[in-house]
Amino acid sequence: MGKIFLPFTTSSENGIYYVGEIIGRSKKGADDFFPREFARALLEEYDNDRLDRAVFTSFYNSLGVRWVSDGSDQKIKAEKYKIEIQELEVEYPHTTKILKSFMNECLSNAKSDYEYSELAMF
Repeated sequence: MGKIFLPFTTSSENGIYYVGEIIGRSKKGADDFFPREFARALLEEYDNDRLDRAVFTSFYNSLGVRWVSDGSDQKIKAEKYKIEIQELEVEYPHTTKILKSFMNECLSNAKSDYEYSELAMF
């Protein structure tokens, strides 16, 4: 894939935010991993922390409301991200940093959900 051109500079706060918003809400790629291959190529090429934060925030917000359980659902999601990371880390090392953030967020949620479930005695 050739160079990806963005119609703004990577110092443009609004431009980075909106691109991250779009990537964060994009669908999975042909390999059933998030994000689509084109978005991965863009993330690899621009390697921008603000873009990463925008993708993370947009993706996390797109998940909507979640129910607090015993944390097992979050552990399952974390395991899914771990598999995606293992599959993609050679070709898309920068993208896997974002996936690791998703995985860590799930593990953190799993821990706090479990602790809450023990206190609340569902």
